[in-house]
Amino acid sequence: MEQTHAVIYFHAKLVELAGVAIIVGGTLLSSGYFLREGVRGDWRQAYDRYRANLGRGILLGLELLVGADIMSTVTAPLPSVVCHFNSPVSDTIGSLFD
Repeated sequence: MEQTHAVIYFHAKLVELAGVAIIVGGTLLSSGYFLREGVRGDWRQAYDRYRANLGRGILLGLELLVGADIMSTVTAPLPSVVCHFNSPVSDTIGSLFD
């Protein structure tokens, strides 16, 4: 199981890298298109398209980041849980009833 987690963890990191690259690339491309359309014509229409294109890039990148997080979380090994009854709190509560 540990080896499976290592393989999936590696792939999750690749998907995270792709998500960040898409967000950065989408921001740069959207900004370039905005400037080009704004200089050529109507700035208001260019701004509306800029917001739509920027939102698409961010949304796609975030979807990949969430997917990568799910991949690494699902395969993560569970920590072993040990209950200790001899704690300072239980000693204090026990001494109340003596």
